[in-house]
Amino acid sequence: MLVADICIKAVVTCAPDDRVLDAARKMRDQHVGAVIVVGERDGMVVPTGVITDRAVVVDAVVPLLDRIGELKVSELATREVVTVNAGVNVDRALEIMSEAGVRRAPVVDGRGALVGIVTI
Repeated sequence: MLVADICIKAVVTCAPDDRVLDAARKMRDQHVGAVIVVGERDGMVVPTGVITDRAVVVDAVVPLLDRIGELKVSELATREVVTVNAGVNVDRALEIMSEAGVRRAPVVDGRGALVGIVTI
């Protein structure tokens, strides 16, 4: 079975310049634990980072509560995004995610465009 067959196509996204509070609200409203940070490249939407509920609490709420209202997603999002190609099989996707130590990964097509998200 391919990742394209099981990934969630309705991905919750945000921009690097969005406020962390807005990303957190998206997580709450959409009942997800991560928001994919996206940018545009060659007319495609591509993943540029991931912000998780854990990052919001551990990296923002606790140490930066006094400036949480102005904090941008780009200040917390991961810089090295682990992606999974939609055309790989699920077993390989699990290997990639396990090796990288991630529980969620954006799914991309052959050109790198965001097409979904896969979670453990």
